Amino acid sequence: MKKILLSLAIILVIQQANAQLFVFERNRNYVQAGYGFGLGYDMILDDYDAESGYDFSSFGPVVVGYERALTKRIGVGLNVSYAACNAQWSDSSDIEYKWSNLAVMARGAYHFHVCNPVFDPYIGLGLGYVSYSSSFTSSDPDVSEDAYPVSFPSAFGWQIFSGARYMPFKNFGIYAELCYGTVSTGISFANCGLTYKF
Repeated sequence: MKKILLSLAIILVIQQANAQLFVFERNRNYVQAGYGFGLGYDMILDDYDAESGYDFSSFGPVVVGYERALTKRIGVGLNVSYAACNAQWSDSSDIEYKWSNLAVMARGAYHFHVCNPVFDPYIGLGLGYVSYSSSFTSSDPDVSEDAYPVSFPSAFGWQIFSGARYMPFKNFGIYAELCYGTVSTGISFANCGLTYKF
């Protein structure tokens, strides 16, 4: 019995010591920069992917984020991302669509404290707005964009995300996130990169 009580006491002491070493700390700031994957914007042009010579390419999104720790578990912040896409195909003429978006997402996150001084898992919700810019060109000057309508999603969107920071150094580390939400968020289904704490 004494051994069991001693073991429990040691575990409690270790947990209390670790409790002071959480990555996510109240009143601290976190800046992240990364690259995203899987925007899903190619689905916007599904009507044309059977056309001759169809080709779709994209860049980004490039993601920059900021989070402020309000408490030991709650953080709020802002994510900004930029992505650019390009689609080409041939019909009666050579067609090219280009568009880009700048997305701004207000976010709130709940952080889980685990007994690991360098690991910070979290989940959260975001609401955002996307600004679109697009252009249409055709090799036939008589062919207009009206002949190839493209329906862009709403400029407003939402997002549920989960992720984690891994910070083996005092102020620097890496992060990764998985996301689910409307395509209009302009935020990818996954992104990862570097994080800085101050």
